[in-house]
Amino acid sequence: MNHSPIFGRVVAELRASRSMTQDAMSLRLGWPRGVLARIETGRTTAKITHIADVERLFIDEKLIDKAGDTTTLVGMATDILKQRDETVTPEGAELHRLAQRVVDQWLRRDLPGWPARCPVCGVYEGRCLVMHAPGSRSAPQPVSPRRFTKRPHSGREGGLAYYSGGSP
Repeated sequence: MNHSPIFGRVVAELRASRSMTQDAMSLRLGWPRGVLARIETGRTTAKITHIADVERLFIDEKLIDKAGDTTTLVGMATDILKQRDETVTPEGAELHRLAQRVVDQWLRRDLPGWPARCPVCGVYEGRCLVMHAPGSRSAPQPVSPRRFTKRPHSGREGGLAYYSGGSP
């Protein structure tokens, strides 16, 4: 099985998740746009230096945690293909959907054994250093747990609001 097209689609999906164009990404990498285009379409085998450059960029963008994670994503896609008993790498729309599904799961960390992400700031559960008001989707504010108190809400909604001390 040829892994170049799978790697290329994974790179393309990670790039697209940040709404980054090929031009913008190749400019940040310092490559000609054609090199990135060939990697994304799987028409060339990516050199190890290309993989390292791409991974450094994705780490900077917080899409992956460490070097080797893009290889993990390719392995996940390959495992899905093995479960289907396919010996030939799919092409076109099928490969696009497969890479999209794997990258989507990766970005949401919707994988068995992965901790959930904080719904407000997107950081992994247990690593979030900010305490958020339950149900709040607003910008998080650093709050000391000792100062996180409930006070009656003075607005029309009634009920309780969460304040971090000081005047409401």
